[in-house]
Amino acid sequence: MNSRLHGPRGAVIRPPRESTDRLKRSAGPRQLPVEPCNTSTASPLSSHPVRVAPFVGAAALAVLGVAGPASASPWHEDATDAPIDLDVVGDFNHDNKLDRVIALPNYASERGLVAILWGTGNPVNPRKYTYYSSSSSNPNIAEKYWMDANLGGLPNIQSGLSNAKRIDLEGAIAAAAGVPSAPWTNLGASLAVGDFNHDLFDDLVIGVPGAEVPHPQNPGQWIFSAGQVWVLDGASMAGGTYVPQVWHQDTPGIVGAAESQDFFGEVVTAGDVNCDGYDDLIVGVPREDYGAVVDAGAVHVIYGSGSGLVSTGNQVFYQGSAGISETAEAHDHFGAALTTGTFNAATFASLRECASLAIGSPGEDLTVSGVSRQDAGVVHVLYATNYPQGGYWNGVYAKIGAAGGAIFHQNIGALTSVVEANDQFGARLGKVGVIARVGTPRHDNLWVGVPGEDWSCPHGERGTTQILLGGASGLRTDVDDFLCQSVRPDLVAAEAGVVVEKSDDYGKWLQYVPAGVDPRTAEILVVAHGTSDTEWAQDAQEGETFTASRGNANKYLNYSGWIAAADQLNLIVIVPEFEEWNFGNTSGYTSGTEGGYRGLFGAQVTASGWVERIADRYAEVGLGDGRFYLIGHSAGGQFTNRYVMHNDGRLLGAAIMSPQNVTMPDDSIAWPGGLGPYDGGAAWPLANPIVSHPEWAEATLDEAPFYYVVGEKEDPSLDPESPDRVGTAQSWVAAIASEYGVQVPLCIIEDGVHSSSANHRHALVGLFPALAGKPGFTGLAACL
Repeated sequence: MNSRLHGPRGAVIRPPRESTDRLKRSAGPRQLPVEPCNTSTASPLSSHPVRVAPFVGAAALAVLGVAGPASASPWHEDATDAPIDLDVVGDFNHDNKLDRVIALPNYASERGLVAILWGTGNPVNPRKYTYYSSSSSNPNIAEKYWMDANLGGLPNIQSGLSNAKRIDLEGAIAAAAGVPSAPWTNLGASLAVGDFNHDLFDDLVIGVPGAEVPHPQNPGQWIFSAGQVWVLDGASMAGGTYVPQVWHQDTPGIVGAAESQDFFGEVVTAGDVNCDGYDDLIVGVPREDYGAVVDAGAVHVIYGSGSGLVSTGNQVFYQGSAGISETAEAHDHFGAALTTGTFNAATFASLRECASLAIGSPGEDLTVSGVSRQDAGVVHVLYATNYPQGGYWNGVYAKIGAAGGAIFHQNIGALTSVVEANDQFGARLGKVGVIARVGTPRHDNLWVGVPGEDWSCPHGERGTTQILLGGASGLRTDVDDFLCQSVRPDLVAAEAGVVVEKSDDYGKWLQYVPAGVDPRTAEILVVAHGTSDTEWAQDAQEGETFTASRGNANKYLNYSGWIAAADQLNLIVIVPEFEEWNFGNTSGYTSGTEGGYRGLFGAQVTASGWVERIADRYAEVGLGDGRFYLIGHSAGGQFTNRYVMHNDGRLLGAAIMSPQNVTMPDDSIAWPGGLGPYDGGAAWPLANPIVSHPEWAEATLDEAPFYYVVGEKEDPSLDPESPDRVGTAQSWVAAIASEYGVQVPLCIIEDGVHSSSANHRHALVGLFPALAGKPGFTGLAACL
């Protein structure tokens, strides 16, 4: 199973069921609200002197002549903007259940607070997660506290969650780290998750950028706001021990030296950047001075090993160092955003993926046509080394940067938009995973936040998302994806709780987002409608006559079951409008010649490829992870069945409803009747022919839940007008059990007919058993 990585806030990995794949999410930081004036002169990074200030509280700052809090840099949100700065998820106790870590760096005069919420799993859907609580009457109390905090309240984590682990500056963890409690320490200003010793326990990284560092020569004195990073070992946490491994720029062996107001740890991320099987820690220091150059920025790389993170071989990068173009300049803020991803699809002998490192420098000035564009911003990418299959390696793995680097900005190649002042390209970074087919290398796309962009958006919005597409040769510059607020599938308030229409180059779709949706755990449900109907085609809203496909989609989505399920399960429901001109054969049908969306073919893009593109658009802005549930009726049931048999790695689960024909697990039969080579008989021109891969069907059916629904009266013995959809269902379920050993539940609805409006709630309950008996799902006919 290929894990799906995504998100503008860093990558969420939801594991497949019964999988050992770990969940990780590295979230970028927000700007610290404290930036005292820095008037000292320093040498380059390798030899700059230590600047010393005695440890003091806020009241003493004016006496010492140190400036109070300064306004945040424009490319960062101030930590005061939200009570919860960020959260990450991982499996820290290796029980195959997601744990959530939330950080409030603003807590208690910006001392900061981090809480680990231990996951209990979810009996209905193992990919979702709930938490231990102190109240049996409210098993989702942790979710409630998180939502309340995110909406403006401050949760009492210690008393409200008896099984949560609280980390603050008053307890033993801070004492073990040698950090005194003081304002502006900002514990939890950054978080990341990695497995630094490959023991399958996720380890937790906590940035403490305002922390003082003990003066190496003067006991009792502190280096003011030099910054620290704490690493909590997952296996130790599982055993109840919380002693952090502490890293800072005076840690023995680390390149550089701790200085006042560097704020080491303001940004953290993790990934296996030297491809040795151990995750590595990357620390951004965007306010690092380089010589006399103020706030030039630097990035440290600390490598993992069998014993965890070690200083051996650690590196520091800045603009102008090996593999990094440009030069260190004042206020470039190199390292203000970080992410790792497989942007060049590099692997070690196809056994494991190698992570490249992307570094944002949003304060970089660029000169275009002789005119300086201040704070235009750039992104540097240090690519991972690719070790080919069958190649021999002597055990000394290449450090990041050995494969060279690249620089990206909006005047590179054919990227959308142009370089402008104050765009701050690279202020936020994340990776968007691209799910690969079985046997093909996987790559990530790079998500770039451009908060100052206002040139290319249709309604004058300020701030965009730009997606750079990855590939075997690295990130591409010939094409990208440019998302404005008005056209991207984002959770704007006006779209919550109502049906809206979205569109892209290949077609339109209808969307329903619950009014109380939690974007951090929302998942996508795609509903494939049936064939066109002349009555449905006249489904008018405000005097508009819909196309047949739009009428179908609108009618389907407005069945009460979809809305009820979305509201209760935190689902975003999508109903594609498979228009005739794009996908063909949505109304006519001749046995053996099906094309169009139910056969997966299409004029410009396969119907399955378009649905995946839609899901990716949501993942690009942090909604879901690119995978989805799929339910289809009649012609949509054929689409669902054939998607199941042809596509691996995308489905969270599927329900098939009353298809007339199905794809059997037999590679001696031509596609779409079987998994053999396509016989060329589609009614639609084959601009995108299907090439069958029988192993994909096995992988999909083995890893996700499925359900089959058909009406009892869809049997010719009960309804002479009906094709034998019951017999088709029984034959397919028996064939799947025989070929793959997978038992797909089959519900033959007592006295049921060929009706999506009547039958879809059975499919929803079959796929999501938690809905049984809930409002909108009572009084269902029995399954025979």
